[in-house]
Amino acid sequence: MLLSGHTDKPVTITEISEKINISKPAVSQAINALEDKLFVNRVYTKSDRRVVYVEITEKGNEAIENAFKKRNESFNKLLELLGEEDSETFLRLLEKISRLIGEI
Repeated sequence: MLLSGHTDKPVTITEISEKINISKPAVSQAINALEDKLFVNRVYTKSDRRVVYVEITEKGNEAIENAFKKRNESFNKLLELLGEEDSETFLRLLEKISRLIGEI
């Protein structure tokens, strides 16, 4: 949902909590703030009102796309300022750190 590779498929607060390893009350509080900004909606099932899904809105999708665009622009500017040699070193180290984090 609100992660890289997000999806338009509704998810539960429990699924979000488990995916990002944050407590359900903390996720619920964050969802409240996102709902206030019209980035997400809560969707209740007819069969069981206790089951609540969270779905991203068009405004939420636009916010994500804008954030990705800004992140990419900033990253590209950083690489430009570093220069070719330092950029290659930086990217090589990033890949190594990512791989090591995956192993931890």
